[in-house]
Amino acid sequence: MAAEQAWGQRFGRILMDDAITATGWGVPREESGQQAWLALEELHKRLQTDACAIAQDMPSAQWLWYLRRLGWLFEGRTQYPASGETMEEIAESVSSLSKVPPPASVWGVPFLYPIDQGVARSLWKLNVVSTLLWGAAVRLLWVGKGAAVRAIPNELPEPVAEPEVVAANAAWDERVAAWGTGFLARAGLYTHSLGRRPEPSELFDVVLLWVRTDDGFSHMSFFPAELRTLRSSELPIEIRWPIALLDLILLLVGYAWSAVTSVGSDLVPLRRTGCRILPESQALKDVGRAIELLSAKRFGGVLPANVSLGTAEDVLARLASPDVSIWPASLGPAIRPVDDNLITEDLYAATARLEVALARPRLDEAQDKAWATAFELCIQDAIDDSEWKPRPELRGLQGHKIKDGHGTVITDIDAIGEKAGRLLIVSCKCRPFSEAVNRGEHQAIREPARLVDEWVSEWGDRLSRIRILPMIGTTDLRKYRELIGPVVTPAPIWSPTLSTRSEITPGLHAAVGASEFGRWIRS
Repeated sequence: MAAEQAWGQRFGRILMDDAITATGWGVPREESGQQAWLALEELHKRLQTDACAIAQDMPSAQWLWYLRRLGWLFEGRTQYPASGETMEEIAESVSSLSKVPPPASVWGVPFLYPIDQGVARSLWKLNVVSTLLWGAAVRLLWVGKGAAVRAIPNELPEPVAEPEVVAANAAWDERVAAWGTGFLARAGLYTHSLGRRPEPSELFDVVLLWVRTDDGFSHMSFFPAELRTLRSSELPIEIRWPIALLDLILLLVGYAWSAVTSVGSDLVPLRRTGCRILPESQALKDVGRAIELLSAKRFGGVLPANVSLGTAEDVLARLASPDVSIWPASLGPAIRPVDDNLITEDLYAATARLEVALARPRLDEAQDKAWATAFELCIQDAIDDSEWKPRPELRGLQGHKIKDGHGTVITDIDAIGEKAGRLLIVSCKCRPFSEAVNRGEHQAIREPARLVDEWVSEWGDRLSRIRILPMIGTTDLRKYRELIGPVVTPAPIWSPTLSTRSEITPGLHAAVGASEFGRWIRS
């Protein structure tokens, strides 16, 4: 294999040289601002074209089989925290672009795909192109956050940043690495109950999510009934329960039902690979049973009775052909055909796609307000389930207005709590996440940064006005020794401004993502 690795490194050098020459980065050059991003995007597009060609070396399911079992293929290649995507996820996304038809049959389950010289070289080709795509994407993120970019002989262009930009990005990366963003952050949603162990009576009200860990894959529980947007009567059913969301839930519930009811069900392969290979007939049976269960249970009535779940055949067909993005890495489809009879169910990819399917769509003004209100109530739910739970009279102020001595409204109370003589008043800003942020698009990063700076500044002014009030309703503010007021958004928002990313109290930044905030109130 060492010889094939050396061959792969030579192939990677040729691939990179061709890409930087074709896109104008093979000569001395420096770009900044939007022009730098556009110039780097051309390089990234060229590498995507190369990646798509490499994907045609073998069928999609065969690629995934290798990628999930050969962890050493990307050993030592660390993830860039601010991007979230790993090289493995980029490779898995690339692999799903294969148009090579699967063979008519393979040799049973379990089975092993061969690893010969041709396969080994294909794997190293995918390794190097995914590494180059990752490197180009990281540079796009740097440019989006204020760096220039300079051509380097025989290498990918290098970000060039002022010391304050380097410091801001380093602080941000450290924070994201420590806290993460959490499932549902991209969706513009939050629930503090994610991962809660279900009671026996709740086993058919839960969806099992699959997440990547340091040593494989693990599952955690997600309770759709506890997500307020899914049960908000102020939002149309097609917004709350789109077909893409229902399909993914049915697949994940179908697997859970199969695991619970099968004698001697073996979780070891799934924990190792995040996917399973099974006869298509069995997958249809599992999804069909999930349709029966959801039709009866409806997640405790949260899923409206007039929502049709369709047929198992339609569900699997749709799950086999979704759109694929290399950056941000969407992963491949949840279903990949292995042969005429077998399929691969990728439960990890299904989980990643579930978050996207839950995401906030385009809304009119009334719907936007309903979605924002649901987010505020989710944050209040988290506070109520922590040591910051307020007394009933204080809790009753959630959603009410705070007025000064002249009757002028200072602010609405989005969420409120108290603990040990400290008062917590939260400003919730449910700004929808944009995939353009993860792409590093210059304006998509700078505009949210400008907004979050404004929110923190405005909220600081309002808190100053609140601090001099003697009362809020019937609550005497003078008994509190400290007033803490963060701005909470579904996903953390990058900002170069020190006051926005500074801590207002140990462990809590002036602007935080919901997952960060949830961990802080439980700490």
